[in-house]
Amino acid sequence: RRRARDAAASALQAAATQLHILAAGIPAVAGDDSDLAAVMHRHLLRTTGADAVDALLRFHEAGLQGTEPGAAEGGAPATSLTPQQRASLVKQLPEVEAAPVAEAVACLSGSDAQELVEKLERGAAA
Repeated sequence: RRRARDAAASALQAAATQLHILAAGIPAVAGDDSDLAAVMHRHLLRTTGADAVDALLRFHEAGLQGTEPGAAEGGAPATSLTPQQRASLVKQLPEVEAAPVAEAVACLSGSDAQELVEKLERGAAA
């Protein structure tokens, strides 16, 4: 159980770091072009952001079940979760963990990658 949780924590840390670095670079690339910045934020949320949220969910799943992350979905841990699988995993969490994790999941349909970085930190601390 501890090994699965440690592996999930490592994957979460790597995904969150990558998201943070890419989100911080958007202003430098987009400059004053707000339309480009918006497109870049949305793209980052739907790609790297989704991977980071999946890692967050697998981190909490490993704590609940003590199984290999991803086992509840019947897939390998490296596969992306569907929106239905994300919702199902959030419902399995205790309320104290579910609220911040649900906020991170909701950020995927937003438009600010930096907000997701903050929500991931809260979700991981829960």
